[in-house]
Amino acid sequence: MTCWTNPPSVKSDLARALAAEVAWASSSNLITTRVAPGKFGRKWLITARGLEVLRKSYA
Repeated sequence: MTCWTNPPSVKSDLARALAAEVAWASSSNLITTRVAPGKFGRKWLITARGLEVLRKSYA
């Protein structure tokens, strides 16, 4: 649960090592850096859709 409690930064070693997966997850609206309408941060955060996909995959 490390990514849940301490999300990786956009320039982290993890994000760089998994760049293709991060790009796919972001373009699929599973993760985002948006923290408020029109505001973006530097950490990858799971979206509501990402949580839904996780719940369905573990159900």
